[in-house]
Amino acid sequence: MARRLDDALTADGRLMALARPPELPGDGADRIAFAARHPMRTDPATVDALADLLASQRRLDDVLGAAAVMPAVQANLDLVSHLAREAHDDLRSRLIDQAAQWAQFAGWLGIAAGDHGWSRHWLNQALEWTVESGHDALLGTVLSFRADLAGQTGDIGALLGVTRAALTRPGMSPGQLAYDHYQLARACVLADDRQAAINTAVAADERAIAALEHKGEMPPWDYYRDRAFFDLEAGTTRAALGQHE
Repeated sequence: MARRLDDALTADGRLMALARPPELPGDGADRIAFAARHPMRTDPATVDALADLLASQRRLDDVLGAAAVMPAVQANLDLVSHLAREAHDDLRSRLIDQAAQWAQFAGWLGIAAGDHGWSRHWLNQALEWTVESGHDALLGTVLSFRADLAGQTGDIGALLGVTRAALTRPGMSPGQLAYDHYQLARACVLADDRQAAINTAVAADERAIAALEHKGEMPPWDYYRDRAFFDLEAGTTRAALGQHE
């Protein structure tokens, strides 16, 4: 499909390059294959390879869409879940943290594809793994996605309550804080609390500026939160408030 579109648009191979998943660096693919056969012999380099694989899957989702990558993510989650179950040593905390990130990504794919059952299952699993790993920034993100799912299924109370819970988590990234303020502002609109929505939208704009100016380290799942992303969030929030201009 990418080749045919590339030919039709005379894109000189650029679409084909975008649709091709990046190869894992070094011997990452071999390490993952070995871990699948010998889970008790998983090592730190294998966990790093799984992180590289997750990064490539995230970017493949950007190009092909959620539905196209869900089967591969399911297979990878089966492997990561198995490795986590077999880990009983010092490596378990790293494996559990990596498994939680895979589950968080799967939860997002379900939201994007409209598969609420898939999303609910993997976000709940992500919550369990993230609580064990103690990764506060990831826990806040999982809660935010869980609130988004609640809103999609019409549960406005949970959308409000879980978004507020996410905002209380320590260690949240600036980008996540900004997004959650926009999400909370839209939830306040749905709850007919217009003044709270306006106040929260203003706070969200301030958080977005801070996120764009942030020069420190960011979590790997925040890679897409750039100016265009926050412009979209701000515009969506203003539209919800009726400020279409």
